[in-house]
Amino acid sequence: MKKEKCESLSNAANLDKLIHSYNYNPETGEVTRNGKVVGSRHKVLGYVEVYVDGRNYYAHRLAHLAMTGHWPDHHVDHINGIKDDNTWSNLRAATVDQNNRNRPSRAASGAKYIRSRETKSMGTRYQVEITRNGATLRSDPVSDLRTAIATRDSWMTGIMDEFDNLDHINDV
Repeated sequence: MKKEKCESLSNAANLDKLIHSYNYNPETGEVTRNGKVVGSRHKVLGYVEVYVDGRNYYAHRLAHLAMTGHWPDHHVDHINGIKDDNTWSNLRAATVDQNNRNRPSRAASGAKYIRSRETKSMGTRYQVEITRNGATLRSDPVSDLRTAIATRDSWMTGIMDEFDNLDHINDV
């Protein structure tokens, strides 16, 4: 969702209209209007979007509004990583950094926080790279992915919190 859409809802009239025109069921995650489920899954992003007054809004942000009475300050994180599961027990407010830490790995290595680099002389090298609050921890490059994973897991023990989701990745 673009920032201007978030900011446009900060005025009380728009918030009040949304709260009174739409209903959110925290157990199913569905948003309804006049008893009918509204919204559709975005084909590319996977989030449920609800069309309101000429604009699309993410259902998870509307859920936050319905449950807390205010528009989220930053992101709303899907705890289980399933973008269209908008049950209240699966949603939590998050900073950009926290939300990013709960995403599946996009690393070429297939392992979260581990980069892979091809070198002519040494073949594939793996390096752990974890960033927290602007500071980055980097391991020395190693030739074995399992060794890099063990290093990552050891480091994560000391800094991991509830946003560091390592469950939905495909580690070796």
